[in-house]
Amino acid sequence: MKNKIVLCLIVLVLLPLKLVAADFDLDLVSQYGKGDLYYKNIIINNNYLYNYNVAEKRLEIIDISNKEKPVLDNSIKYSTLNGNIEIDRKRNLLFISLSESIDIYDITTPNNLTKAAEINNQYLNGGEEYTQLKLYKDNYLIVSALNALKIFDISNLNNINLVGNYKLGEKREHGCLVDFEVLNDKYILSERTSGFCWPHEKNDWGNYVIDVSDVSQPVFVTNIKQAVNKMAVKGDYGYSYDIHHDGSDYAKWYDEVVFYDLSNINNVKELKRIKLQQGDVTAISKVGIWHNKYLYYIRGNKLTVFDISYPSDPVLLIKEFDFFDNFDIGLGILMESWADDNYIYFVLSRNGLVILSYELDGGELIFNYPDNILIKGNEHSGVFIIKDGAKRLISSPTIFNQNNFKWSKIIEINQKIVDSFATADNFLYKDGKVLRDNLGKIYIISHNKKRQIADLATLKRFNFLKIINGISLDVLQIYENGKILKSSDFYPDGVLLKSYNKSAVYYIWNGEKHPIYSADVFEAYGNSWDEIIAVTEKELASYPLGKTSFFPTGSLIKAKNKSAVYLVDNNGKVRPIISAKLFERLGYKWDFIYEVPENMLNNYSIGEFIRPQFGRVISLAFRR
Repeated sequence: MKNKIVLCLIVLVLLPLKLVAADFDLDLVSQYGKGDLYYKNIIINNNYLYNYNVAEKRLEIIDISNKEKPVLDNSIKYSTLNGNIEIDRKRNLLFISLSESIDIYDITTPNNLTKAAEINNQYLNGGEEYTQLKLYKDNYLIVSALNALKIFDISNLNNINLVGNYKLGEKREHGCLVDFEVLNDKYILSERTSGFCWPHEKNDWGNYVIDVSDVSQPVFVTNIKQAVNKMAVKGDYGYSYDIHHDGSDYAKWYDEVVFYDLSNINNVKELKRIKLQQGDVTAISKVGIWHNKYLYYIRGNKLTVFDISYPSDPVLLIKEFDFFDNFDIGLGILMESWADDNYIYFVLSRNGLVILSYELDGGELIFNYPDNILIKGNEHSGVFIIKDGAKRLISSPTIFNQNNFKWSKIIEINQKIVDSFATADNFLYKDGKVLRDNLGKIYIISHNKKRQIADLATLKRFNFLKIINGISLDVLQIYENGKILKSSDFYPDGVLLKSYNKSAVYYIWNGEKHPIYSADVFEAYGNSWDEIIAVTEKELASYPLGKTSFFPTGSLIKAKNKSAVYLVDNNGKVRPIISAKLFERLGYKWDFIYEVPENMLNNYSIGEFIRPQFGRVISLAFRR
């Protein structure tokens, strides 16, 4: 009933969960080619970095197996270079975008490249140049030729064919399609901009969406006009940068990173805009994605990074970090970047290749655990229960056991998390517990007050089955005195009742009887079966029927045959936990989960997803 399961949830929302991040270490590892002019773009494959050296007009193959000492391993000299490079890792092919052709090399042996094929300018009209290029569905290469997108079948390098062609017009004046991204293996999002071609109307700016699912017939779908610059894509989400000004001078220009929901391409939704840098409009801007997880934004010599693990709710990690104020690498503009598991590679306009090591995943998870959770820190032995958002110490194993708590349900977490909770009075006894002091007086705890049981007749009348003996006067003095319980009174709030002839169990609260939904719910409340009092049907009927008691705050539940796991929060809502990794990181164990009929979840409102979030912009620690 409580088997380990895999959580695979994709909906993403903001929750009061945060990561207190450790310092973000960004270290300068090495610099190569200082003084040369580098231009886009770079690609890394099998410890080799492929990069344009525009000053020398050559493609360079740099061995980066030793990050501290990059070595030029090979180069190809050209009279001119223009746009982009791409690598087909399955076939070890390198595609080089030239001014009027595309060269294809076998890079199996990087220091001895073999030219495998060429796509020449017979496919061009009006002298346009090839710029961006990307692989598509293994056998196709999509390229932009300024005023067109062209799709080539490259399954046979000895017979490359142009199979699809989407054109804005015959000439540059008709507009340019420059950078582009592939969305969900179906659409091309291509930037239409005035950067290379004048004139065209401003209202044509934006990201053209072209359906290329049928490669032979690319079809225009829509123009995301608000995305006036290159868009990076991850799943159903897109990220673009936009430049604004107030109509005066360049000093008043500023940038925004814009976040989009692209799940319905005919109804693109702008999710948010985050204002960033202000300054010279001539500085080159770029937006891209590292590891399918981090969104980076480059403007001039400054870098901004977001964690987009949960794309609808990005987390700002680094804001406008100035490279040249923090590293002795000379001046220039950040032109292009690449990232792998431990390193970031930047190409600078006047200072070559810079390799940095980094850590983006530091920090300790801080979560506002709901009430009724049992926690202990990893540095101390004390066990606490969370009540009203504060931690209350359970002062002894005896009290722990007398309250029917289970040692197996304690969550052990980082001591800093425990310390982050406010501290309230020690926890003693739950409502419904019957206590006998050292003088023989008997009390029942109700609404956190002690009600003395008037006499033996009253005790027999209420038939209390389980009495906790030997309670000190010091403990009892902590509770306020409630009304004395007499035999003529109703059962006090906090007790458990059932009829003699039926199995249904009720919890008395506010003078009403509340049916308990199931045995699992009974257990989740920390009840004990030997505390249930059997009464006649007539006496049970004297209590008005209240709402059914479902799982209490702090419970973990899932529907049968479903993967989603929910946590019941302080507002009575169930909130899905976004992943198995987060579930375990929060200290939960798989046997904490109660499995329920799917329709039982209809008794709760579904709350926001629980997912990790950084609580602040990461501070930076630099080592040169």
